[in-house]
Amino acid sequence: MDRLVTRLKPFRRYWPTHGDYERALSSLAKGRLSHNLSPFDALIGECAVGLGALLYTFNERHYVAIPGLITDRPYSKL
Repeated sequence: MDRLVTRLKPFRRYWPTHGDYERALSSLAKGRLSHNLSPFDALIGECAVGLGALLYTFNERHYVAIPGLITDRPYSKL
């Protein structure tokens, strides 16, 4: 645990806002069955939307359910 805390120290933490939670709930309701969107994926995606950030993921199929979210693959798999 100490090594993990040390490795994560340089990264900025972001705490979801009330708006992030509200949008995540709405996205989850719309995308749970159609895109297999999980509650955690919905919250992560909506936090990225709230920050105006690009989300790097290989799970693009699930995140399509989140309006306004821009995703990209972090690297190409061989």
